[in-house]
Amino acid sequence: MLLGTSGEREEATRIGLLRIAIGGLGFLPAPIARRLVLIPRDEVTASTIFFTRAFGIRNMVMGLWTLAQRDAERARRRDWYRVNAAVDAVDLGLLLMLALSGKRTRAFPGIGFALGGSALLAWLDLIEELDRAA
Repeated sequence: MLLGTSGEREEATRIGLLRIAIGGLGFLPAPIARRLVLIPRDEVTASTIFFTRAFGIRNMVMGLWTLAQRDAERARRRDWYRVNAAVDAVDLGLLLMLALSGKRTRAFPGIGFALGGSALLAWLDLIEELDRAA
């Protein structure tokens, strides 16, 4: 996720923009969105659409806030990166529960693990970078 970036600010910018972009996927028409995340047609309901959009809004707000925090004091940035890491860790835990439940396809949790795992590692890298600089 952070390949080709140099410096904490550029890394925060990249991951913030990616969070906004991924959140925006929730607002695509349901047939397009479900194909992108490999959800079978019969699993798309009003509830899944609602929660996908709520998840999208959350990610977009967190991405925007990340961009807004790029020039904040070091302790504030570190706290925000920790919040992001915690959110992504919880998301990964929920995806693991979904994958183990057998109630959904394994493709959707797989995509979520790939994105969420990459994001979690990126946040942890930013936290480590701040700690090294201190």
